[in-house]
Amino acid sequence: MRLIWIVFWVVVASLLGATAVIGNMVFNSPAPANSTPFFEAVKASLLCLGGVGVILSTYFTAVNAFVQRKSDVIENTFDLLTRWDDPHLFGARKLTRRTKEAQGDTSTNQLLKEIEENEGLKNSVVLVLNYFEHVRFSLKNKRIDKELFKKSLGPTVVDIATRFEPYAEKLGQETVDDLNEVIEQLR
Repeated sequence: MRLIWIVFWVVVASLLGATAVIGNMVFNSPAPANSTPFFEAVKASLLCLGGVGVILSTYFTAVNAFVQRKSDVIENTFDLLTRWDDPHLFGARKLTRRTKEAQGDTSTNQLLKEIEENEGLKNSVVLVLNYFEHVRFSLKNKRIDKELFKKSLGPTVVDIATRFEPYAEKLGQETVDDLNEVIEQLR
């Protein structure tokens, strides 16, 4: 934020300096027959000041857009992080904890069978995969701050996404590709 103000004052000083130079040049030039050099210099300086107003207005519009974009990215990141606590995702997260604990004992086929036999669990896993799709889309389009998200949920998302890869394969190659993209971005 400090840099924005430094740039602002440099731009203001430059524009006012340019206005003074133009006013001086006009003052030292021959004036039209029905005017004086002072009057012409004042007209030129005021015209330049009007341009300064337009330039500064444009500068503040650009700065506001930049600050708003940065604020939106932070807000989108926070929103996506809080959605992870959605109760609908809890069933799938509970399953992943169980499969992590029994990782050596649980085969891919057992995991797929457990998901397929329990409709609520299946819906929960699909919700988690949809959440990962939101994460992928948001990362790809720079809607969220990658580093903040990575620090908050990165290892957890990678761990769970890796465990759900066998189920994603059952849903199709596009789902697998999207899941792998999330995993790669958050590693």
